[in-house]
Amino acid sequence: MKIRKSLKEKKAIFFGETHGIRENLEILQKVIDENKDILQTLILEFPIEHESELNNYILGRKRSINWLKWNFKISADGRLSKEFFQFLHWLREVNMKQKNKIMIACVDIFGEKHINSKPNQRDKWMGENIRKEMNKLKKDKKAVGILGEFHARKEVFDKKRIPALYQLRNDKVVSIRLIYRSGTCFNIGLREVKKSRIKKEGIIKTRAKGFDYALVVKKASPITPLGKFNSKDLIIEV
Repeated sequence: MKIRKSLKEKKAIFFGETHGIRENLEILQKVIDENKDILQTLILEFPIEHESELNNYILGRKRSINWLKWNFKISADGRLSKEFFQFLHWLREVNMKQKNKIMIACVDIFGEKHINSKPNQRDKWMGENIRKEMNKLKKDKKAVGILGEFHARKEVFDKKRIPALYQLRNDKVVSIRLIYRSGTCFNIGLREVKKSRIKKEGIIKTRAKGFDYALVVKKASPITPLGKFNSKDLIIEV
């Protein structure tokens, strides 16, 4: 399975990640770099209220991102990190150098709306937002997304939990599970990832429910969480 070929045949590719792993962003960056001419949208599991600010930055309309004003800054699950903002800076540079501009779509909720949501309500809402973004794609353009492993499944989990991508199971969408053979992540603290016995690295067919493929990586390393470095580093200015 080749990413480029799948993107030509499908509308989008989604990666199912364990939050808090540095290599997740490196994989995403590589995929975008190799397909930047056909990509229209990057779909992120970030609160929708930050979409405008992120797009203004990666399109060069703003010189900085002041994440210190975000309610989302209290999240400790690994989605916010020094590496994430470095990735945004890289994406900004990509957009500055090419005519085809890649936009960010944030499809999640946070705060009271998240805390008070009923089981499956959050994923239903996320799935509806993803579908809206898919419907916006131009004929020759594609999307790439990265979501938590559960949200990126295309099948009902445990007969009760309904993942976001289940709503798009009949669409032209490929879902790839990110698997690490060893290593650590930073997700509500530093912890080891669930080790895999799969010896072959790269993209393989998988039996994991709800995924089309798995991308097996040798080792995971943790992101740099907020508070572990000077916060001024993240008020990005160019």
